[in-house]
Amino acid sequence: EQMIASVGDVVASFYGEVSDDVFSSTTGLWQVEQLAVTGIINGAIGATMIKASQGKFDGLMLGSPLKDWWREQGADLAFKFGGMVRTGITNGKTNQVLAAELVGMMDAKRTTAKALVSTGIASVTGAARDDLYQSNSDLIGGYIHTSTLDFRTTNGCKVRDGKSWTLDKNPIGHDIPFAQTPLHVNCRSILRPKIKSWADLGIDLPEISKDT
Repeated sequence: EQMIASVGDVVASFYGEVSDDVFSSTTGLWQVEQLAVTGIINGAIGATMIKASQGKFDGLMLGSPLKDWWREQGADLAFKFGGMVRTGITNGKTNQVLAAELVGMMDAKRTTAKALVSTGIASVTGAARDDLYQSNSDLIGGYIHTSTLDFRTTNGCKVRDGKSWTLDKNPIGHDIPFAQTPLHVNCRSILRPKIKSWADLGIDLPEISKDT
């Protein structure tokens, strides 16, 4: 039991450090995403009209603090490790068998960690886009949901692909409620800006292609 407790402490410390490292990188990622999106939009317009916002990441991933996701993973690994060791001893398993089971457990956790990193990045970039759109409401009129469509796409993402919402997050021409991306772990959907037309802005110029 002392060994299990010691491993639990090491695991908790490790996941705590990972959580801190991941969260500390969100500011830079936020800024990079905003600069990238402003560059794309301004390039399409042909003028510097969209500006980066002054906001920052709220630390949430799928409605829960990003740090809590990592803390939970650490607690789950320590819990499963303890259960595996106790069961192994009770059932007379050899060290070789226990070692093989531990490798399998760590492989599964590695896959989960990759999913958390991917979803965490999507949460930061999605929030950065949302803040950018809201802060440029004079030029951006809403959101357009864009999903990556393949055999991995969830039904929830499929049905939203191409749908639009106002900046007040009201649906346009449908009744599907607004939802910030990512919608789930490993979600690849994004919300593109619905740029106001030149006519909406009172400017007499040829309209920008909707495919831009």
